Amino acid sequence: MELEFEDFIDEGNERVNYHTHEGIVFAVELTDTLLVSNSTTGKSHLEIILESLQESMQHSIVTLPNTGYGLYFFNSSKTTNGLPNGIEKIFELQDLNYKDIKIVQDLLEENKESSPFYNPLIERFNPIEEFKKDQNPLYHLFHTLRDDFTLTKQGQKEYHTMKIFLFTDNDVPIVEDVAQKNLLRRSYQDLSDRMINISPFLISTENKPFDRELYSELLKLNTKSENLYDEELGSYDGANTTTLDIQYIKERVSRRKEIKRKVFEVPFIFNENLTIGILGYSTISEQKITKSKNIYEGPNVRKNVHLETRYVGGIDSSHPGEEFKETKRVLEFGDKKSPFFNKNDVIPFDQNRIDEINKYFEPHETFLKLISFQDELNGLKYHYNTTSALYVQPNEASYEGSTKTMMALFKSLNQQNKVAISFGKLKKNSQPDFYALQALDHPSVPYGFFLIRLPYLDDIRRFPPGIELGNDDYDQSYEKLKALSKHILSRFMLTHEHGYSPKDFRNPMITQHFKILSDHLLQINQNDEEVDVESDKETSNDIDGIEDPELHNERILQRKIDKLLKVDDTLKKIKLVRDKIESSQLGIGKEDHSLYNCLNQWNQIYNKHDS
Repeated sequence: MELEFEDFIDEGNERVNYHTHEGIVFAVELTDTLLVSNSTTGKSHLEIILESLQESMQHSIVTLPNTGYGLYFFNSSKTTNGLPNGIEKIFELQDLNYKDIKIVQDLLEENKESSPFYNPLIERFNPIEEFKKDQNPLYHLFHTLRDDFTLTKQGQKEYHTMKIFLFTDNDVPIVEDVAQKNLLRRSYQDLSDRMINISPFLISTENKPFDRELYSELLKLNTKSENLYDEELGSYDGANTTTLDIQYIKERVSRRKEIKRKVFEVPFIFNENLTIGILGYSTISEQKITKSKNIYEGPNVRKNVHLETRYVGGIDSSHPGEEFKETKRVLEFGDKKSPFFNKNDVIPFDQNRIDEINKYFEPHETFLKLISFQDELNGLKYHYNTTSALYVQPNEASYEGSTKTMMALFKSLNQQNKVAISFGKLKKNSQPDFYALQALDHPSVPYGFFLIRLPYLDDIRRFPPGIELGNDDYDQSYEKLKALSKHILSRFMLTHEHGYSPKDFRNPMITQHFKILSDHLLQINQNDEEVDVESDKETSNDIDGIEDPELHNERILQRKIDKLLKVDDTLKKIKLVRDKIESSQLGIGKEDHSLYNCLNQWNQIYNKHDS
């Protein structure tokens, strides 16, 4: 099974297959506090980091299977042969393979007390003793990882995107010495020149708050004004030295490992005298299975078969005519079969005519124009979302000063709890739309903006369609429908924290496929309840006279349902909703506002006016 991922190209509305080779190294500084279990989570910080690595690797197998991963510990009591003091290589950077995945899985499994090979992380890994510490462990780590990224390895392509995820709760990584700081700065600059991006995960706790001043000084080489921006906002790109609570590690890792897929690049017009540049990136990667390939197999050959389709015209199959030079879009008005049909009712459109029609704002073929500001509650209604939101950052390359302008807009929107209402078109051949620009301020996401399309009135379906305002009967029904709908929706916790999240709905076919492969390669035994229920049918004849056949069939059916629910998140959610509605029937006659009663009343009103 091969997965296909598509990405927008800059011009037009076409799509192209997007493939990249990404390398990610998890570098963890071992400290006593990182190994001790947290009273809140019951897990050590190191265990949570390894779980994040495991989830990231499992996700990459499905989405980008050629992604490379590496795992290094520094400030460790063990040193891998050939590496500087205190650096322990768990596995080097290489493309995903089951051996590395099993190493991470074994580390986590053996950390459990129930494991027959119990070996907790706190005993397996230890920080280096104080008197053996290196003066500048980060310098040696960066030097080691630089070689790991850049050295040519047999049978492996070079990495296009290179990232280092640096995890630490130690805010004094080196001795306070100017020479050592300069050495580390040069090492960091060397990584930047080679397009190796460092993403620090600076872990702060209530008992051990993290002072990010030294890391900001070491990993930021910006001007005074840009440092001010970084201190207050964080960075749009590159290293971000904002501290992080341990509970957000998995979310941050998940977001940081995703490759940015550019969707649009347009000017953002504030007024006639102020225009900046912005970039938009997709926020959701959709998993798709590619179409089956046509294969030709001969005695000693096996190759792909490529099909080509040509459009030809003619009287019939015996007179095919010439191949069309150009395909034109045709808009027809009227009925060809009608005796009143006129050939002039057929209007051919070539690409030049289509491009001319799509021109809307003459100075810019694509643009976004600021219209007004609205309160978040009034200007952004989540139940009116029609498409997935896009992630927006400033584009300094097209307009100088874009970053500072967006910084000021970010602060203003956050302080006043407002969104910027905009109008424009993001692609040359698209129709203009209204958008809401919302500032992002959450520990798990990088600083920036969400661009959310706002619907036209035609996009919003009223319920029911037959209701017309102005009629007393209709007005009363409409108000009652709104009240019932509000009550029903509130029972399902459709809030920002508990609402729809795409990552909670995996593709069941892809999930099951990779689960089978994973269980086989990692030697994971299936639970008894996961054994194919068809085996029950083979033994059904043996229990005749012992178990009621109806009960036996119900048991088989229930096992089938349970098996489906384990692999299909959508079915699981639907079943939860159904169970909640059915359980509310117990309150009939006792509670007028039970979920079941509200749904019945809603359907009665809808059916009354929909006829």
